[in-house]
Amino acid sequence: GFLNWKKAMERFGSHEKSNLHRAAISSLGAVKAGVNVTAVCSEAKQKQMKEARSALIKILSSIQYLSCQGLSVRGHTDEESNLNQLLALRAEDILYLKFWLNRTKYRWISHDIVNEIEIMAHDVLRTLMKEIHEAGFFSIIMDETADISVREQVSVCFHIVNKDLDTEDIFFGFYSTSDTTSQALYTLLKDVLFRFDFPLEKCRGQCYDGAASVAGCWQGLQALVQEDEPQAVYVHCLAHTVNLVVQHVAQNIAACWNFLTLIHELISLVKNSLKRLAWFEEFQRADKETLRSFCPTRWTLRAALLQSVAFNYSELLEFLEELSIHDKSDAGGKANGFLLHLQKFDTYFTLMLLLLVFSHAETVN
Repeated sequence: GFLNWKKAMERFGSHEKSNLHRAAISSLGAVKAGVNVTAVCSEAKQKQMKEARSALIKILSSIQYLSCQGLSVRGHTDEESNLNQLLALRAEDILYLKFWLNRTKYRWISHDIVNEIEIMAHDVLRTLMKEIHEAGFFSIIMDETADISVREQVSVCFHIVNKDLDTEDIFFGFYSTSDTTSQALYTLLKDVLFRFDFPLEKCRGQCYDGAASVAGCWQGLQALVQEDEPQAVYVHCLAHTVNLVVQHVAQNIAACWNFLTLIHELISLVKNSLKRLAWFEEFQRADKETLRSFCPTRWTLRAALLQSVAFNYSELLEFLEELSIHDKSDAGGKANGFLLHLQKFDTYFTLMLLLLVFSHAETVN
C-alpha cells in the first residue's frame, strides 16, 4: 500500500513502462483473442532479444567509429563522453537503441565495459600471429618518431609472404620508449618478439631508416640483430631512400631550391592569417582543392603541395593582385613580390617540371 497517493501514481507510471507489465498486457490480449499465450510470450521474448542484440551491435559500431576517427571514447565524465553523445544522436533515429539507453541497468556502456574492447583487439592480434606463424619467415620493419605529446614511439610491422605468395605488411602497434639508443630499441624488439612468440631465428630481413642508432654497421640495431641472427639482412627503407635522393637533388639545383622556398613563403603568407585565408577562399571555386601545408621532412609528399598550387594558380594571381592593392601593410608588399614571380614563365615552368618529378617519386614511395 501507499501512505502518499502521489507516490502511488509515480509507481504506477514506472510499472506501466516495465517489461513485466508489457508482457502481462500481451498475455491478456492473447487470452482474449484465443491465441496460445506461451507462443506469444516466446515471440515477445525473441523480439526483445533481437532488439537487444541489435542495440549492442550499434554500441560496438559506435566504438569502432570513434576509434577509426582517432577520437577519445570517454570525456571527463561518462555523461559527457563522445560515446554517449554519439549513441544519443543515433538513438533519435533508432527506437530500440533508445529503449536500451533508457534502461536503468545492464546497458553495457560504462567505462569498465568499454575498456573490454581490448578483448577484440587481442582476438585480431591472435589472427595476425597465426598468419605470421603460417608464413614461416618474416622481416622486421621499425621506425621511431615523437607523437603530438612529444613522447617517443616505435612502430613495429612484420613483412611476410603469405600462402598465396603475395607480400604483406602487418602492423603490430606503437610501443613507447624513453630511449632511442640501439640497445634500448633492441630490447624493445626482443620484448615484442617474445610477447608474440616470434623466434628471431625466423627473421630474414630488417628495414629501418638511415639513423645511426638503427643503421649503424657496428653498434646499430641492425648489427645487434645480426649478431644473434646473421641471416636477418638489413635493407635501407626505400621510402626514406627516395626521400633523401629527392631532397639532395632539390637542394643542389638553385632554380629548384629557390622555387620551393618561394612556394613555402607564399603558402605561409596565405595560411598564417585567418583573414587572408578567408579572403583567398573567396577567389576559389567550390570544386577547387585547397592549398596544402608545407611538409618540412617528407619531400616526396610535396607533390600534393605542388598540385594544389597548380590547381589554384589563376586564383593565386587574382588574390595576390587584390592583396597588393588593398593591404598597405608588409603583407601587401610581399604579395606584390609574389605576384611578380608567379607572372613569370620560368616560375610556371619550374612548377610543372617539379610536379612531374615529385609525382613519380611519390608513386615509387
